[in-house]
Parts: sequence; structure tokens; C-alpha cells
Amino acid sequence: MKKILHKNILLFTIILLAVLLRFYNYPNRISFDRDASLDALVARSGSANFQFPLTGPFSSAAPITTGPWYYYQMIVTNLVVPSVYAPWISFAISSLILVLAMYRVGFLLKDKRMGLVLACVAAISPVQISISAGLGNASLLGQFAGIIIWLYLEITLHKKSALWDLLLGFMIGVSINYHFQAFLLLPFFGYLLFRRKTFFSSILHALLGFIISFLPLLFFDLNNHWFNLSRVYDFVVLEKSGTIEIKRWLTYIPIFWNNLISSVLGVPKSISIIIFLMGFLANIYLLFRTRNSKQKFFLVFIFIFQFLFLRYYRGPLRDNYVQFFHPFIFIFTGSFIYLLSDIISNIFYKYFKPKTYFFPLSTAIIMLGFMFLISSAIQKQLQPNPDTYNLKLQRDDLLQLATNGEIAVYRCKNSNTAKPWSMALMLDINNKLWKDVKRKPVYKIGYIDQQNCPREYLSINESIDLSKYDPEFLNNVWEIVTPDTVYDSMVKWWYEEKP
Repeated sequence: MKKILHKNILLFTIILLAVLLRFYNYPNRISFDRDASLDALVARSGSANFQFPLTGPFSSAAPITTGPWYYYQMIVTNLVVPSVYAPWISFAISSLILVLAMYRVGFLLKDKRMGLVLACVAAISPVQISISAGLGNASLLGQFAGIIIWLYLEITLHKKSALWDLLLGFMIGVSINYHFQAFLLLPFFGYLLFRRKTFFSSILHALLGFIISFLPLLFFDLNNHWFNLSRVYDFVVLEKSGTIEIKRWLTYIPIFWNNLISSVLGVPKSISIIIFLMGFLANIYLLFRTRNSKQKFFLVFIFIFQFLFLRYYRGPLRDNYVQFFHPFIFIFTGSFIYLLSDIISNIFYKYFKPKTYFFPLSTAIIMLGFMFLISSAIQKQLQPNPDTYNLKLQRDDLLQLATNGEIAVYRCKNSNTAKPWSMALMLDINNKLWKDVKRKPVYKIGYIDQQNCPREYLSINESIDLSKYDPEFLNNVWEIVTPDTVYDSMVKWWYEEKP
């Protein structure tokens, strides 16, 4: 054990740094926004009742449901991790897994030193620190992409068994189940070009893993008149999308890519494109100097395909729609740092020997300078979430009204305001949310949506006291918010609508 620790002391140090950045001031940083609250309530109901849904959240681009693996992750974590923050912790752990995956990717692309550079860049990435404190089915696609790149390199560079093909196909399928933007990871099936001796066995196992990941959605469609498949056809073939955005090169690169790179790396926007371009060229140069360059260059071709596809994609394009680019940004940035360190060490080698000491020293100095450059972006992600802070203050005020009982949370029917779900989750975490019909709540609070609530309930405040109203009367206008009611509305909607 001591030998392993000694040989990997730098990797363990990077992991400890990543853990510190992701869990620092954790309860005050996590997000209770609308989507996070809804998803966490679904997970709490699923774990409490040991229920696993067939579908996930609806897509924002079309009336299509994503797969249920996102909910499965949070439900299983709730069952395993003894913490009220279990769903968020699962995201932080996933971000740590990406750090390890990037280490292995760098090792396979070049050497151990490259792996350490990539792991460090991923560990201090501001967007990864942010992801660890939030929830969202698209947020983990960077992690999936990193794992898929690692599996691809392991399979193509080494002789791996058919189980690796099965795992790669399964991971690509699960990533698409999380969010359909991950369909741009499908080109990784091109790895089969490098498995000529076991081509038929590999393709069968990869397809089997891919199909297994879609079994819940397939079962749902079989029982609901091909609900998702028909809408995917409408969206892709008939182009019945809600929004069309025509892109230009003058906005695609200087604006979209500039913002994306800056948010992922934390560097100023004035130099983000320069760093990325230098990293891309450095990666090409390093690949020419390595063995098995065909397999490694295939990664560059996949990136170029994704880059060009999004340029001509006519739908809306936002930073959170392209999470699968994160590992590529880490690879190119790490390549630039690695090559720069190599150049500096070669310069010193002319005057001092041996060269072995100068490469790690120059790499450490450059990484420290990079961390200093992005320190303000990192510090920003470590600040308490102001919305969570205000929500806790409002929760404390409510708890003073119900010191000896539970609080019932209501929302106007058809309301879309986030507060009832956020407060219900906050109270449930504190075991103060009314859920048991056998007991009466000591206080009833209704959160107002100015657009959807009847006029007689409108107020200058965002909530009103509903304790004086009869339950039957409330049911005509208001809807109780509990983990079970949210679970039914989010994943059992098809029980009533019967699509």
C-alpha cells in the first residue's frame, strides 16, 4: 500500500484537491432551483417506496422523455448514502470520477505526466466544481464523455475482452438516456474499425450494451403507442422543432466557443480562444510523436465532426447543451501545458542537466500560474448560493410556526413557480413536510403564481396562510406538494394521459 501511495502521490494530491473544491462549504452551495428540487423530490419518493420509473425528465427541445437512468442514479444514491444531500453528492462523486478518467486518458495518449496534467485541469475546472453542487440530467454528459474516451482508448490500444465492448456500448446508450445531446457521442462506435480481428463479436457486444441501456424506454414505448419514437421522428425527420437559430462563423466561434471555453476553464474570455487553439495544435503535434497515432487521431476527427455538426445545427445552442465537449477542452488545454513544459525543460537542458528534473518543475510552475489565472473563477464557485441562503431563512420562519408538527405546502394548479417545490424539499430534508394523511398539518402555506392563481388568492406576498381553508375547498384550486405527488406528476403522468 505504501509503495502504491508513493508512486501515485501526485495523483492522490490532485484527487484530494478535487475533493476539497467540490465539498467545500457544501450544504450552503448546493442548488435548490426548480429542476433540482423536482428531481430531488422524485428521487426521495423513489427511494422511500423503492420505485424505479420507466422514463426521465422531458426534453426541453421537444415533447420527448429522456431515459430513467438519471433518476436511477439519484434513487440508488439515496438508498446507499446516509445523507439528506445524497443526490447532490452523487454528482460530486461523478465529477471526481471524471478526474480519474482524465488521468487515464492522458496516460494512454502520452504518458503518466500527461495524465497528471489532465487530471489537474479537470480537478480545478470551475464548471466541474459548479456541477458538483447542482442537479440536472445534462450536467453529467462531460463525465460520460470522459469515461467513453477512456474506454475507447483502452479498447483500441490494448487487447481487451468483449466485456469492454459491452461496457462501451452501454455507456454510450446511458449517456443518450441522460440527455439526447449525447447522440453526438455515437461516432465512438467507429472504434470497431480498429477491432478487425474480433469485429463481429465486438459489434454484437457493443450493440447489446447499447440496447440494454434503452430497455426501460423501449418498454415504455411498447405500452404507450410509441410515444417517444414517433416524436423523435417528428423532431428529426419532419423538423418540428420549436426554435430555429441560424448560426454564422462570426458568432459561432468568437461568441459561443469563447464563452464555452471560458466557463469550462475559468480563463478570461480575452484569451480563451487563443489557449484552446494553441492546445488543439499542441495536441496534433504530440499525437504525431506517439505510437498508435491512428487510434488517437480518431478522437480529433470525432471532435471536428461534433464541432462542424453544431455549426450547422439549426436548433438553439447553449453552454449546457454541449457538456460532452468538456473532456476535449481538458485534453487540448493539457496538451498545451504539457508541450510548453517540454519546451521550457529543453531550453534549460542546454545549460543544466539532467532534464528529468526540469520537466516536472516547469509543469508545476505552469499549473500554479494557471491556477492563479483562474483563481477568481474558482473562488466564485465556492461562494454560498444566495438563493439557498434565502430559502433557509424562509424555512426557519416557517418552522417557528410549526414547532410541534408538520407543514403542508401547496401550489396553485398549473403554476410553474419554483418556490413550492424548493420549500417542500427543504422541509422534507428537515422531516417537517406534511405527507401522512393520518395526521393533520399544523400549518398550511400556499405559494402564489401571479399568472395562474385565481384573483382572490393574489397578494403582494409570494405566499399566503391556507390553514383556515377546508381541504375539499383547497383541492379545487390548490395542489399539495409532496415527494409522492411530484413523483406521480413527473414519471407517472402517462397513467392518466394514456398517450
